[in-house]
Amino acid sequence: AKAHLGDYKGALEDLEAVMFVQPDAPDGYRLQGRVKLAMGDVEGGKKDLATAIEKADEERKGWTHFSRGLALYDLGETDAALADLEKAIELDPEGNDYARFYVYLARAAKGEADAAAADLKAFLDTRDVKDDWYSRIVGFLTGKTTAEELLEAAKADDELTTKQHRCEAHWYIAAKLLIAGDQAKAAEHLDACLATNQYAFIEHESAAWAKKRLSPSQD
Repeated sequence: AKAHLGDYKGALEDLEAVMFVQPDAPDGYRLQGRVKLAMGDVEGGKKDLATAIEKADEERKGWTHFSRGLALYDLGETDAALADLEKAIELDPEGNDYARFYVYLARAAKGEADAAAADLKAFLDTRDVKDDWYSRIVGFLTGKTTAEELLEAAKADDELTTKQHRCEAHWYIAAKLLIAGDQAKAAEHLDACLATNQYAFIEHESAAWAKKRLSPSQD
């Protein structure tokens, strides 16, 4: 919570206290790594994320690769991010569905959008449910539906779910616009994503990083 409020020093102190008691807990290193990255300590953050992977048991190994893949994607290190994201899916194919979205984005950024879309569609065909919110995001990323249709589909029966859906929708719309080179339009969707205040969502964190990279003078 402190990190979400910008109190990175306080967040690190809390994590260090936890890790003093549980020095081998991979999540401690994972979270500490993300906080260090937010503070600008890129090498320190990467080192902690690598340690998290080393210390993770088989059940958590996929998640720690996913977490590092997200961090590397947010840093703009597409190739390294893609390797971790694909490893996360390999280790836990049923537990890292959202990693597939970031794999699509990373591959699209490398000029492989068509092949990445085909793979995402093929994965969707293996799912029992094909008309849920996840499927709507797949439809947008693969070009089946428009940004406007995705935002319309984000509306849910309760306010919180609507905010969560809109957080995700605005991020994936912005990400595609960034890949296409439309930074001005992307910035609008990044702001809309951040305005949902869904700090615990990976999309919210990615939007914050993307906004930071678009406006480095605001650091």
